[in-house]
Amino acid sequence: MTRVVFLWFIFSWCGIAAAQSVNGSLGEGEIIEAQRRVAIISVGSEQGIQASDTLWVSDFSEKKDRLVAKATVIALRKRFAAIEAFQYFGDYRLAVGQRVYRVKDIPAPLTAPPKRNHVQTQKPELTLADVQRQRRRFFICASGAKPLGAMADAFADGLGGGGGFRMPIFGSAHMSLSGRYIFLRNASAAQKSLSAAGQTSSTSLAAASVAFSPSTRFFILEAGPAILLSQTKTTLGLATTKATSYEIGGVAGIGKYFKLSERLAWALQANLYTYFPGGRARNFVTADLQLHF
Repeated sequence: MTRVVFLWFIFSWCGIAAAQSVNGSLGEGEIIEAQRRVAIISVGSEQGIQASDTLWVSDFSEKKDRLVAKATVIALRKRFAAIEAFQYFGDYRLAVGQRVYRVKDIPAPLTAPPKRNHVQTQKPELTLADVQRQRRRFFICASGAKPLGAMADAFADGLGGGGGFRMPIFGSAHMSLSGRYIFLRNASAAQKSLSAAGQTSSTSLAAASVAFSPSTRFFILEAGPAILLSQTKTTLGLATTKATSYEIGGVAGIGKYFKLSERLAWALQANLYTYFPGGRARNFVTADLQLHF
């Protein structure tokens, strides 16, 4: 009986030691892509990284580790993760080849540095470009508008502007809340008719929309519902009348981002709006120059 208890104790102790060894290695990896304070690391959820983790970042040399920064996980995949530094200890930068390991595994990294891990060679599931696309962003835009079809019989090209907010809602999808105001000019034939009758007229459109977009690496693709407010002012002599209507419609857009810096980007985007005043379809397109920050 004593021998059985002794063997049980030995096996239990070995199991605990093995578990501690495994747990001690969770979250250790290297930076494989870096830009200023944001980086991609070679470990992810399968290696024990969690979205709430805080990591040490250090430079490795033959003699010792030099602590560089403290960072937090901002995006997570199975074998890769993105981190963002929030505290520096010397150089104000993250760089490829620097080591990372979790604070809760190694509370004092300079006194007990972990063993160096080999960088994984498989294709990364996550890149810095992906992280930048997934950030929350405000944007403003200047627009040109062109009526189509039946709407072009009454109106010529116009100008407008607006702004909005873009945010991630799932791992591969975004939602944009935006609004714009467009001034439409009368088409030449319509303007001649108004002038002959001694009238002047101006029309403006205000559009608010919610658009949903899949996360893609090359293009912005958006679609969603829109509410449009149309207002026309007509003047005859000293009398001015206003006609206002609210319509439900939709918007679909395609565009492309161009990164300027870690926090700033610009984009070109074309949108097609469709709405139904009086039960008749009306369409116009906008061409946007957007600034995202």
